[in-house]
This record gives sequence, C-alpha cells and structure tokens, in this order.
Amino acid sequence: MAHFNLGDLKALVYARLENNQAMYQPSEVTWAINEAIACANLVCAWAQDTSTISGGTVPDRHIYDVPSNIIFPIRVTFAGQVLEKTALSTMANTIPSFYRDTSNTTGLQVSRWVPLGIGKFAIHPADSIGGAELKVTGISEFYRLTLDTDETWMPKEGVTAVCDYAAHIVQCKLQGTPFMQSLAFFNNYKTLMGLNKYWKSYTQPDLVIDTKSPTELN
Repeated sequence: MAHFNLGDLKALVYARLENNQAMYQPSEVTWAINEAIACANLVCAWAQDTSTISGGTVPDRHIYDVPSNIIFPIRVTFAGQVLEKTALSTMANTIPSFYRDTSNTTGLQVSRWVPLGIGKFAIHPADSIGGAELKVTGISEFYRLTLDTDETWMPKEGVTAVCDYAAHIVQCKLQGTPFMQSLAFFNNYKTLMGLNKYWKSYTQPDLVIDTKSPTELN
C-alpha cells in the first residue's frame, strides 16, 4: 500500500482536467475523490476491519447484527474458529430446519455463517451455551479527506482508477463533447476495477450513452 495526501490526489485529478480550477472548484474535486475512493473500496476491499460482537453469542440465537463499522461482512469467527460461509438459498434447500437447529439439538458446534443482506447474518447451528466470542471481518469505510494534508492509502494501481473516476465525476455536469471525452476516464476505471476486484462475480454495470441527436432520433 502507498500513502498519499489529498493534495497529491487533487493534483493528479487536475492534471486530467487541464488544471481548470475555475470550471472545477476544489470542493467539487475533493468530493469526487472521496466518492471515487469509497466506490473503488467497495469493489476492491482495500479497507477491512474486524469487530467483536458485544457480549458474544446469545443462547439459541441464530441472527446477529453486523457491527456498524462494517459495510460488507467477509468472514465470521466463532471462538477463534473461522466459520464456513454458506448462502441463504443453499441453507434453505439443504437444511430447511436450520433456523431451529442449535448446538444442543444437533450435538454439533457452530460451523457456518449465513449472510442475510449486508446488515445481518445467521450462524448454524445456534450456540446453546452462549457467551462465545463472535467476530466479524469485513469491508470498512475510508476516512474522508477534507484538508490537503489529510493522508490516505491505497494500492499504487488504485490511484489511477480513483483519479480517473474523480475526473469523470466532476465532468458529469457538462454536455456534448467534454462529457463524451470524460467517458474514457470512466472506462479506464472500469477496466482497472475488473483487474483488481475482490468479488469474483462482480461486474461493473454498463453505461450506455445515446450519441444520436434529437433530430436523428425523430
């Protein structure tokens, strides 16, 4: 990971904007950089954190809240053991009774976790004793940059993606040729995200721009 401050990133974005600070105010560029970092982080999982569920497991409880500092849960551990991640559809098809199963009724230790959206998760079977350590690791948010001296970090290859996306975002207010030219930055961002994405099945939504004039459409 390489360290950069906001001033460094703004300079790289302005280099893509012909240093036009009259058209693109510093506040706009700062907002765009923070937005670009946040979007890229969701795809590439640069920032990760681990939090412990307060109080540990509750006897016979299946469903728990994902800690507030975690955006997407990636891994769950129970008493220091990594649980197997299993899709809700798989559990419903293979173990229809999983919401009733506990370590007491099955004689088995907690061995799986099931994502329920991005805000909750279930464990299987539920811990009948309770009080066991339950930790969640997942993607966390980056600290938002406000001052030019504020520092952040990301892989070196991520800097190009972030600056390209930010340069595109601030030009979305334009029309015609300037906006169409900015799409090259967005396309490069998509390519770089595809090469460095964390989620194997993730595909960046296509952006379709109708280049025909109103006369041609009629």
